[in-house]
Amino acid sequence: MKLSENIRSENLPQTLINKFEGPVLFSYVWWVLMKTQERGIKTLYFLSRDGYLLKEIAQEFCNRFALPIECRYLYCSRVSLRLPSYHLIGEKSYYFLLESGCYITFKKIMKQINLTDEESKIVCSDCEFSWKEKDRVLGKKEFQELSKRLKNSSAYKELVMKKSKEAYQTTSEYLRQEIPLDSPKIAIVDSGWLGSMQFFLSQLLHSMGFQGEIEGFYFGLYKSPSDPQNGKYNAWYFDTNTNIRGKAEFCNNLFECLLSAPHGMTTKYSYRDNKFMPVLEPAQNYSSFFYREKKLLQYTRNRLETTIFQFFQENEQKSETQKLIKRYMMYPTKQEAKYYGDLRFSADITESSISSLASPDKELLQNCLISRRILSFFKISKKNRPIPYWPYGAIAFLPEWKKWWYRKNVYWWEWMRCQIMSKNS
Repeated sequence: MKLSENIRSENLPQTLINKFEGPVLFSYVWWVLMKTQERGIKTLYFLSRDGYLLKEIAQEFCNRFALPIECRYLYCSRVSLRLPSYHLIGEKSYYFLLESGCYITFKKIMKQINLTDEESKIVCSDCEFSWKEKDRVLGKKEFQELSKRLKNSSAYKELVMKKSKEAYQTTSEYLRQEIPLDSPKIAIVDSGWLGSMQFFLSQLLHSMGFQGEIEGFYFGLYKSPSDPQNGKYNAWYFDTNTNIRGKAEFCNNLFECLLSAPHGMTTKYSYRDNKFMPVLEPAQNYSSFFYREKKLLQYTRNRLETTIFQFFQENEQKSETQKLIKRYMMYPTKQEAKYYGDLRFSADITESSISSLASPDKELLQNCLISRRILSFFKISKKNRPIPYWPYGAIAFLPEWKKWWYRKNVYWWEWMRCQIMSKNS
């Protein structure tokens, strides 16, 4: 692919908003509002933090076209919705609590249920695990062995249920305050991927007496959630039925960084100033947020001046979105990779470990080779093999003669991974 843009660094953020971020997010929000209008939905709940800028863009649409839709923002996260739900879903909790991944330590596992050091030591003793090793990164087999011990630990199970019930009290009050439980339908908007936020929100709301339906709107879904009790799932750019190519060229980690917010992750809820409020972690990627927000909304307003709301061409918009994603996510210039690669990201739901999105780290890039990925996937390798959060971005730092080979390795792996996920849905 020919990359003809040669942009001076001081103009790069503005150019990326006008040519990439703005058009992609504009099309997604336009689609959400078209579907909302068609279905007679009057209120949209944008889930934090990915929903912050999406809500701002949606509000510009509503103002411009006088749409009878209320855009609301719901403070939540996987952490804040999972913990209070565990006592509602029983044994299924351990599927989420003991997910595999890189950089897993005993202390991070304990942090998922907000255990103090004293409580963690009790679990440590019950599992015959050395407290001195609490911060050591576990290998795959070590993590599997520890997971078995935790599932059989009465101390761990009792603390999971105890912490879950405690968190449920304030979480349910916050949700009751924000969402009318007598609504026939609740519509939420988020980035997407696996649909777990809707699952946990459904568990919580139904336990509180909600009898309506939840409908979710997402940029993309790698899996198709099957339980109808959790509501409907709608995806804009990709789902399990769409072409694998678009998913293999896409990087959800980069997309989440584009959807930053001026606040940190919601960890729990507390009662203060006569209402229930979210408790927030310090913000990441905060320094550039307000500039990006201002320029993105400026782009939105300018484009809305020449937009006719009902003239939404879905296939045309998707085709344009795919071209932009391939160009900027799969084939970034070195300059663009440096700009986006400096953004901070964490794959850990507690955000215990945060690092840059992409960097010229040779070892991480070696782990992108498909031979290593297969060894890791089928658990043949004993090592954890972390890769860059945005592999295509890291590849942009390589010499030209190496880029093709590494891109092909990343693409082939993503293609296979998406195939497997689609078949398992």
